Amino acid sequence: RPHEEVDWPALSSYLKRELPPYAIPVVLRITDHGVATTGTFKHQKNTLKEEKYDLNRHNDPVYVLLPGESGYQRLTPEIQAGIEAGRYRF
Repeated sequence: RPHEEVDWPALSSYLKRELPPYAIPVVLRITDHGVATTGTFKHQKNTLKEEKYDLNRHNDPVYVLLPGESGYQRLTPEIQAGIEAGRYRF
């Protein structure tokens, strides 16, 4: 289903209920294209690691669970700048 239709508060509640705090994803990057694989069908994660959540390096929607918030929210350039400046501590 399209990411706009996801019930983000319900997803975060589910993850908080089912996973230990250290296992809850802080950043979710939604991509329509598959991840490239090697000849032995392992995922090539290097490109994803290099691009990370940087909105200037890709066009994928990114959602973030900020400290003290109850649900995921869409990453904006302002929030990204706050993360990079250390205003949010994860």
